[in-house]
Amino acid sequence: MNQKKNKLGRAILYLARRAVRLRTAKRKMLSRRKLTQMKTTTSLLVLVLAIGLTHPAWAESAVLTPATSFFADYNQHDIQGASTLFVEEPSITDAFPPFHWEGKGSFRKWMADLDNFNTANKYTDYDFKPGKPLSQDVEGERANVVIPVVLDLKHDGKPDRFDGLVNVVLEKNNNSWKIIAFTWTTK
Repeated sequence: MNQKKNKLGRAILYLARRAVRLRTAKRKMLSRRKLTQMKTTTSLLVLVLAIGLTHPAWAESAVLTPATSFFADYNQHDIQGASTLFVEEPSITDAFPPFHWEGKGSFRKWMADLDNFNTANKYTDYDFKPGKPLSQDVEGERANVVIPVVLDLKHDGKPDRFDGLVNVVLEKNNNSWKIIAFTWTTK
């Protein structure tokens, strides 16, 4: 974030200097061609900065991909695809009994328990919508991401909504990030 602020600060300083040069050039009556080049360069720089600031950096983060892909896969009922985003022995905490799964086969057990919970409580039609991360910390081969998530679903056939948070701990594994711990909680 500090690098982005530094780049932005340098870009603003550069634009301010260009504006001063532009005014000076006008006063000195430089050739029209040189003045046009300076205006074009300044306009292009402003455009590039504007595009860079409207596209959030978090949207492309490799660390976020497993978490957002998990929700996309679950929404599409691709549990097999979702399972590939986790290490072989993850730690999982969720808001339904037995609340915690850990070790070999824990992802499969979690999904089976979730199916049983949904059937017993008449929850269907899950639709997860992850939001902009609240935090994203990377230290070497480990990362921690906290993401707000809106869960729309049906409870006994009626629309329901839960606002939740997911805390995902990841580990870099062969140049890709894998989920080693996943915690869901509702707000």
